[in-house]
Amino acid sequence: CAGLPLNSPLLKPKLLLYEEAAIRLQRPTFQLSFSSVRQLVLNLQKSPANPTELKGDAFDEESVLGTLEGNSLRTSRRDTSTLRLFLALIFWDEECMINMLEILSDFAEPDVSTSRTHFRLFVIGLAGFEMGR
Repeated sequence: CAGLPLNSPLLKPKLLLYEEAAIRLQRPTFQLSFSSVRQLVLNLQKSPANPTELKGDAFDEESVLGTLEGNSLRTSRRDTSTLRLFLALIFWDEECMINMLEILSDFAEPDVSTSRTHFRLFVIGLAGFEMGR
């Protein structure tokens, strides 16, 4: 999906294919990742009333995280908070930025995915820089 414009007719089907593959392979955390990214894309395309919330047709953060516990909850909260911080930067929602930075302050250490770590640290750094201006 990298490099596809937000209005590409290929974007939604590709993300859905990844979600379906995660279901077939019985990887619920992967499915959660792809559905949350799909919701991020929908928020960028449709600009809902509260665009920094991951709540819509593809994903509902509150209800999904409410079903998780332990490490699954911790890592999923880390990932959704990173996406929400990214949306908060785009839509300039300072309150959301502060809340997400507070949550993400516990996640400065690298995780197994280098690209996920770099994206998270990039978004945290950019938010901190922009808020300090």
